[in-house]
Amino acid sequence: MRKSKKTELKINQRHIDILEFAKRYMRENNYPPTEREIMAGVGFRSTQSIAKYMREMHQLGLIVMRKSPRAFYIPGVRYVFEDKPVVLDGEEAEKA
Repeated sequence: MRKSKKTELKINQRHIDILEFAKRYMRENNYPPTEREIMAGVGFRSTQSIAKYMREMHQLGLIVMRKSPRAFYIPGVRYVFEDKPVVLDGEEAEKA
């Protein structure tokens, strides 16, 4: 029986690009983007690539995923509702 080599997952620039796009999208729209919206916003050519990176980001703890198209959230980011909903990232949330 052959053992498969597990490569250690590390955060790369694509993960960061997707995360930053998702934060920006959530600030503007008050809900997370779909894989197709991420694909267009970050410049990918296939939703399969986005799905792969999203799974990796989930494994790395950068996002928490659920089973519907817009069902993920970014730990440390929260919504604040005043006149208009505002998304705060970790540092901003600590100050609020």
